[in-house]
Amino acid sequence: MRINSLITAVLVGLSATACTPIIHELRVIDANNNAAYEHDEVLTVETDVTVKSGGAGTPIVYTRPHFPADSNYQRSAELPDKTLIGNNNGYDQFMFSGQLNLDYGAYDLRVSVPYSAWLTRQHVSTSTSLYVEGPDYCFTFDNHSSMGFNMGPVRHRNGTELPGNVILGTKLLNWPEDASGHGSISFDIDNQNFPQPPEETSYWFIDFISPDLSQIDAWQQSQGLSFRLSSGAVSLYAQPVVYIQGHNDPFAPKDLASDRFLVYPISTESINAQRVWNVIQWSSSPDLPEGVRERVHIRILGDANATTLNNHATVFLDAVCPMPPEISPPGGVVISPILKPME
Repeated sequence: MRINSLITAVLVGLSATACTPIIHELRVIDANNNAAYEHDEVLTVETDVTVKSGGAGTPIVYTRPHFPADSNYQRSAELPDKTLIGNNNGYDQFMFSGQLNLDYGAYDLRVSVPYSAWLTRQHVSTSTSLYVEGPDYCFTFDNHSSMGFNMGPVRHRNGTELPGNVILGTKLLNWPEDASGHGSISFDIDNQNFPQPPEETSYWFIDFISPDLSQIDAWQQSQGLSFRLSSGAVSLYAQPVVYIQGHNDPFAPKDLASDRFLVYPISTESINAQRVWNVIQWSSSPDLPEGVRERVHIRILGDANATTLNNHATVFLDAVCPMPPEISPPGGVVISPILKPME
């Protein structure tokens, strides 16, 4: 009986080999042929397949963002175009191709080819990874560029400026993942420039300040913004602020019921926690008023009681985009706003 079982297993294995198509190569070709995948451009996916006795159905393209690691693949496209390109040991070899487009982000891309084996439908697959560049209306801070951003002064809770100068840094750390030539902007928290008790018993704040937005059409249509922040510091909060021409006061997220400002917690309770990219997405409700969007500030608020604990911690900012349009996948931990706890 054991010999018969082994023979059966061998026969099944040989049969499966005879049925299973062979995927030789997977290529993703950008429309502009500049070796860079760009937001929402048409990408051509090609794969070369040797077709055996099990045949080969239309290949399916699945994609998922790199983060989170346990995210599910989603069906994104098919490869319906089929061209005979040669013969491989007596079997026809075809090139299958099709098109898709992807938003700004980093992806795993998998092509699955269906075939028949033992009266069942099976699949063989191969995969690759790709990074899709951000659209030109987003601030991606690549090539070690600040893209016109600068840092405001450190301020006490009451708005009074502190002496000193916090330097805007450009770092290799990049959302959604580190990649050659890509980066983010940043600043370092230190005891010299940031207050602590008894000088300040509540909180301090500092702003990442954008360049002039008045000539960027996508920003002129915006009703909010999205951005990514990462830090190993504790007790930090973020607040997007929009300045509109003709309005004395800027606009920031508010709770309509209480009329209190909302902030986004961007750090964990542990100084040694693993770094993640926190995703902030704010769409104003009601809509922001008409008027020229002059600039945005990404305000970082920190608990003064934690300044010493946060000494030498860095705050990173990347992927600052207007909303609409929405940029997905989020590629990070999407943060919900809370009532500003310092009020």
